[in-house]
Amino acid sequence: SEKGFFERIFGASEPQPSAALAYAPVDQGSLSGWGTPAPQKRNLADGKTAIYDISSKTVLMPNGQRLEAHSGLGDHMDDPRSMHLKNRGVTPANVYNLRMREALFHGVRAIRMIPVNESRMFGRDGILAHTYMLGPRGDSNGCVSFKDYDIFLQAFLRGEVTRIAVADTASSALALMASLQ
Repeated sequence: SEKGFFERIFGASEPQPSAALAYAPVDQGSLSGWGTPAPQKRNLADGKTAIYDISSKTVLMPNGQRLEAHSGLGDHMDDPRSMHLKNRGVTPANVYNLRMREALFHGVRAIRMIPVNESRMFGRDGILAHTYMLGPRGDSNGCVSFKDYDIFLQAFLRGEVTRIAVADTASSALALMASLQ
């Protein structure tokens, strides 16, 4: 059979089991598999761009590692249809350059996410990457909230990740990145 877009970019993956945890729906097209390396490690675009797939609640690091991440508050958490809602919706789909925040954010070393395309932001600003801060589920006011934030932070500090592409699905993130090339 012909390889799909995702397989051509990242290589074919091994078949995944169809069982899943109750809160993690099985989606063969998603990046689920938190904390584990991708079957075939491949650098993304420039080799320093992570991809946040909102629907699968996963950030794919440039080295292939997958991290659990969330965005949005309450009923809007992890819902790509809520991108336009300030302080409640998920992070708007965009490519973001990363820069360390000038000061601690409520005691946390947070990373600023600077949008490449301001017109895609729905008037929203101040988007950050940080650890879980609003409870154990990972709720946020629109920032990307990482379960294992220290892994992301350390990769950023080492210069291994300098951008993050955010989209409702992984293939949408790749298309977004391609449109900026």
